Amino acid sequence: MKSNAYPQKNHHGGRNAVMKLNTRSLFIATTVVAGVLYAICALFVAIMPQATMAFFGYVSHLDLLTIAQPITWGAFLVGLIFFALVTGASAAFVGYYYNRVAVR
Repeated sequence: MKSNAYPQKNHHGGRNAVMKLNTRSLFIATTVVAGVLYAICALFVAIMPQATMAFFGYVSHLDLLTIAQPITWGAFLVGLIFFALVTGASAAFVGYYYNRVAVR
């Protein structure tokens, strides 16, 4: 009968076990979340453009009220696709790089 009082030894040839990230899953999850956040942001800009631009102007220390543009369906779709894919690809790159560095 084994006693649970002592931890089990890890038999991996002396290496520390490192959990790797699934970069495909990270890409998909980040792309979806970024797309949802972009859509929410665009909704706020469409409903309350002055307040939204003022808020993000305070966050970014810029005067966004002077450069605000109306949102069209085409601009929304292009921005959504570009923002979501670039954010997802960036997260996938971070995951890939993490997997490469974590093994060493």
